[in-house]
Amino acid sequence: MKTDRIEKKLGESTQRHAERLALWKEIGAAWENGGPTAVGGLLREMATFLEQKKSKISMRLAEEMGVNNGDNQES
Repeated sequence: MKTDRIEKKLGESTQRHAERLALWKEIGAAWENGGPTAVGGLLREMATFLEQKKSKISMRLAEEMGVNNGDNQES
């Protein structure tokens, strides 16, 4: 698989491997407890969390760069 070759070239760190195993354990537990519906819910929660984290990082960057409102910025 292409992704497998890319990861092999980049070299996986121990932390990334541990995070991946933890994620698969969570997914496995969700599957056992509620099947596809539970896994879908878990993935939606994760996506929401990542979107919130992205928003916080963007806001912090905007504050550090002195941008008050991104909509008013010119390219």
